[in-house]
This record gives sequence, C-alpha cells and structure tokens, in this order.
Amino acid sequence: MLESLIGTPDELHIIIFATKQDFINYKDDDERLQYLHLKETSIEKTILIEGALL
Repeated sequence: MLESLIGTPDELHIIIFATKQDFINYKDDDERLQYLHLKETSIEKTILIEGALL
C-alpha cells in the first residue's frame, strides 16, 4: 500500500508512541525543532499515518 502511495521509499521509519501526548511532546520538543530544518532540506516527502494497535 505504501509503495503505491509514494513510489518505492528509500527509507521507512516506524515510530510508536505509548500515548498521543507522547507524540505531541516529541513533535514539540525544542531540541528536535532546533534541527528540523536539516530534515526538511534533506527529505523529499514525509507521510504521517496515525493508527491504532488492535
């Protein structure tokens, strides 16, 4: 499914957070945000998929 959405990805990272608040804390982390421009200039496309464990 993912390949059909974006072509063949060069890398795929799967990150699991215990809670939605843990994800928000990660997303808003000051140290992460300090380096965000490096990610944005080196990655062509990012797709965020929110799911639930069954």
